[in-house]
Amino acid sequence: MIPATVMPAAVLWDLDGTLVDSEETWRVVAEGMLADVGLTMSPELGEALIGADMEVAGTLLGRAGLPGAPAAIAGRLVADVTRLLEADPPPFRPGARDALATLVAAGVPLALVTMSYRAQAEIVVAGLPIGTFAAVVAGDEVERGKPDPEAYLAAATALGVDARDCVAVEDSVPGATAAVAAGAATISLSGPGLVPGLAAHWDTLVGRTPADFTHVLAAHRTERTSA
Repeated sequence: MIPATVMPAAVLWDLDGTLVDSEETWRVVAEGMLADVGLTMSPELGEALIGADMEVAGTLLGRAGLPGAPAAIAGRLVADVTRLLEADPPPFRPGARDALATLVAAGVPLALVTMSYRAQAEIVVAGLPIGTFAAVVAGDEVERGKPDPEAYLAAATALGVDARDCVAVEDSVPGATAAVAAGAATISLSGPGLVPGLAAHWDTLVGRTPADFTHVLAAHRTERTSA
């Protein structure tokens, strides 16, 4: 076992696209909402929706032509996605379950930090062993969503740790920006390469062990100290 003095105080996880393959569900629902009023999803809009909090998503879809206030649009988006996820929970990404399990076995606390709402997050949590996540911070529980660091700072506070002693795993520009701003050593999982301050890029979670997360944090601390 890795000595507790060098392990991350916690690992903070994004959900959609990082732990589970659910981004396609969000895209399909958003495309359907647009199609209902004779509109199509542009590639630019599809990219902008990845990792966005619901208020931003509602605003973007409204600007694309959906009628209604952003909050109402976001409410419909959330409700439709939740129904689909309840009927068919999203699959976990390769290596995700094993990475979570090995961290829990090593005594590293985990938190889920997502812009999905609590009801959606709980669908995924229900598919994991009880106690996998010591804290969950969802999009309907923060005032400012990603890219603001509020959700990551709230997760660290809930765990009683300093975000600067944590590792975060993200797959989107808003999410990575939020985690970096919170001070966490942030891993981009097959995701953004243009966010300043990222600690590492991983193509996959397959085969990742607590030592890998520890090494990312150690390298990040060294770089931060020498900067």
